[in-house]
Amino acid sequence: MQGNNNHFNFKDTINELERICKDLESEDIDLEIALKKYEHGISLIRKCSQYLEEAEIMIKELEMGDNQTILTEDSINDIKDIRDIENEDIEDIEYPDDINDIEDNF
Repeated sequence: MQGNNNHFNFKDTINELERICKDLESEDIDLEIALKKYEHGISLIRKCSQYLEEAEIMIKELEMGDNQTILTEDSINDIKDIRDIENEDIEDIEYPDDINDIEDNF
């Protein structure tokens, strides 16, 4: 799924993240080593997140079937923007107080 030549194994990466977490929970770890492990863990989390985003796009493409379109970088960013909008809180949306308010707009 990733465009580079490096082989990415999601399960192995999650296992490595679990090992890093256990190491960081240890009381005997040196601060400098802990910071390096933390930095490496963040890097792994970003790779996993990118991998999952690419998998989500691939699934959406497969679900489209015959209507499948080739996604460009711009359309991938549009999908991410839509997902971000869908995840925003809807508390700020103003709803009409009365059904007549809706009918008046048509």
